[in-house]
Parts: sequence; structure tokens; C-alpha cells
Amino acid sequence: ETVEVTLSHYGARANIGLHSHVRPYLSFVLHGDYREHVGCRQLDCAVLAARFHPAGEEHADQFGRGGGVLLNIELGEQWAESVARLHSHEDTPLLLDSAAHIAYRAAEECYHGEPDAYLTVESLTAELLTACETHARVRARINGRSALRRAMDYIEDGLSCPLSLPTIASQARLHPSHFARSFRQATGRTVGQYVRHRRLVRAQRLLVSLPQVSISMIAAECGFYDHAHLAHCFVRDTGETASAFRARAKGLG
Repeated sequence: ETVEVTLSHYGARANIGLHSHVRPYLSFVLHGDYREHVGCRQLDCAVLAARFHPAGEEHADQFGRGGGVLLNIELGEQWAESVARLHSHEDTPLLLDSAAHIAYRAAEECYHGEPDAYLTVESLTAELLTACETHARVRARINGRSALRRAMDYIEDGLSCPLSLPTIASQARLHPSHFARSFRQATGRTVGQYVRHRRLVRAQRLLVSLPQVSISMIAAECGFYDHAHLAHCFVRDTGETASAFRARAKGLG
């Protein structure tokens, strides 16, 4: 088999000691959260986070008070070329928080077992690996460029507020035009596209982790004008409504 997919459920405060896997694999947090220890590093894997684990990597996991549900996709030798490309970016462990729509579809295939489910999961695995590779490539371009890193940190901290290009560029200590060009060259997105992307990623995370909070309140927390603005951006970028995304997450709990 090219992939082996499992759904793992962990109780509150579950502690998984140091271990490794023979094959490389992807893991995705459907619910809950955990802290992963890889060597001297600690990674906080929140809900909707995806992790690429190289074969033989030793790590230990400590789950939070809500436990966790993980989708794990072990990769066969047929994925060696994709895995090799990810190995070239192994300076730090790879953690991705923007592939929820792909991973949820893979999880649904596991739950419902529709005809051609295995083929669908293989296709979605290819999409996940491409997303991981893109993320790693962007991260490599950003590393060592403190100006862009400062700007991205500023964006992340200010998603609940209005943001402007001159203000963001000032954090990088660059002229807005120069900053905009540098940012697009490094990330493949305009500053505006990146900000909207990060607002949607935060909205997805809050829709899952705070099911009791209204979509209107989440829209405000993520810097959208109102519920309608979030709904429009959500459908345009993910192909489904925010309420449908929340219902999908609940169904996979």
C-alpha cells in the first residue's frame, strides 16, 4: 500500500513516551492539542496543525486537558521523491497550520469508506505533501530575513485589528513598495492575500476549538468586518461555508 491511514484517540493529559516510526508520516490534529518534544525542541501542535515526521525521528507527545484525535498517514516507498524534497528543509521540524480543508476530506474518507476512498486519500496525501513542501520552501526564504520575520509576527499578532501596508512595512523598516515586492518574492502572495489567508486560518481554528462561540464573534476576533464578510471569504477560499466547516469538524470528533 502507498499509504496507511489511522485515526488515533488520546485521553486527557495522555503522555506518549519517546518513540519513532519506521516510515515517514503525516499527522493532523482533528481535535484537541498536544506538545511534541523533538530533541531539544518543543512544538505546540494545536487543533488543525499538520506535522511531517521523517522516518526514524524520535519524539514524545504530551496531550492537553481535552486529549486529542489525530489523523495519521504513513507513507510508502512510492512517496520517496516527495519525502526527499521535505528532507532538504529539515533544519527545523515541519509544522503546518493551513491544510485543514485537505486533511478533513481525508479523515472523512476514513470515517465513511466510500467507493474509491483509498484513491481519494492517496490524492489528498499528494496535496498535503505539496502544501508541506510549499510551506517549507517559504520558511527557508524567510529564515535569516529578520525584516520579513518581524512583519509576519506583527501581522499574526494584529489579525483582530485593521492592518495597512505602510504600518506593516514600518515593522520591517522598509519602504512600502520595497517591502511589498520582497514579501511577494518570499511568500508567493501579496501582503493583502497573506493577511486574508492568516485571518481565515485563525477563523478555522476558532470555529473548531470554540464551538459555543458565534460565527459573528469569530469574524470580529479575526478582523473581518462582520459575519457576511467572513462567509464570503470562507466560501471563496475553501469552497464551503464557515457553518459547514464547523459541522464537518464536529462530525469528525
